[in-house]
Amino acid sequence: MKEIPKPLPRLLGRRAREALRRFPVVVITGARQTGKTTLVTRSPLSAGRVFRTFDDLDLLERARREPDALLEEAPQLTLDEVQRVPELLLAIKRAVDRRRSPGRFLLTGSANLLMMRRVSESLAGRAIYLDLWPMTEAEKEGRPEAARWSALLGARDASGAREALGPAGPLADWAERTLAGGYPEVALGGDPSARADWFDGYVRTY
Repeated sequence: MKEIPKPLPRLLGRRAREALRRFPVVVITGARQTGKTTLVTRSPLSAGRVFRTFDDLDLLERARREPDALLEEAPQLTLDEVQRVPELLLAIKRAVDRRRSPGRFLLTGSANLLMMRRVSESLAGRAIYLDLWPMTEAEKEGRPEAARWSALLGARDASGAREALGPAGPLADWAERTLAGGYPEVALGGDPSARADWFDGYVRTY
């Protein structure tokens, strides 16, 4: 796969920034490899925030041993891969109840239904939940927009669908675009054979 030198802006970015201005906890979930970590570390969402990832085994152990101290490291914390340490959620609840300030915690985690149930139970009334989907066609072109597919799916009738599609030109290669998908690493790569290997590995992982 070719290296992606600069992350492309994502449609969810604006909504996440607005959520951080209103809620003490924002939870971004999504399938693996949709770009959650890139979104929270290499976009405007990272401004003024301290980033910690639970891919770091030492940090993971510390979170289990002294969660309250960890959460007091900075006024605004981004905690990546939070599904690895679900016991931290009660500590986040306690921290928010002590000091309920907007944007205090930004959490990311893969779409794990058991983890999400525990998150929702622990953070009820304190958090907003956002889903990061694979990239849209517009996002792949550097425009953080939903583009035509959302308009097409939202059309009320055949006339509205035709209007949403517009001229055939931009979507004439829809089959190739569909095969490329929206996972950043493969959607922005140029080697179809490597893309097939990547998807095979992804499916086998699950």
